[in-house]
Amino acid sequence: MKHIVLIEDNEALQQLVAQFLTEAGYRVTSYPALTSVEELATLEADLFIIDERLPSVSGHIICILLHADSVTRAVPQLLISGSPVLSKFSDLAEVNASLRKPFGLDELLLKIKELI
Repeated sequence: MKHIVLIEDNEALQQLVAQFLTEAGYRVTSYPALTSVEELATLEADLFIIDERLPSVSGHIICILLHADSVTRAVPQLLISGSPVLSKFSDLAEVNASLRKPFGLDELLLKIKELI
């Protein structure tokens, strides 16, 4: 079972996506914000889905930190946001893919299947 780590501060969206992905056969661990890169590294994720606009640190910064860590460097990252400049953040952080909110759950699932 593939493991997806979701970092999303919108509780309703976090619960919706986590439930949808669980029903699609994925194991999901959710956070409302960054805990620590060290903690994320221990999760042995197959994919990180990270919201750009988080309360403590921006999603693209988390992606950069994950790229810098030897344990999480190779784990694909999907940056999500409603921001009109999402592509700039995605390019800056060199993420594998991005998805603009609002997105459909089927669109999310297709993107995930492309990445893992």
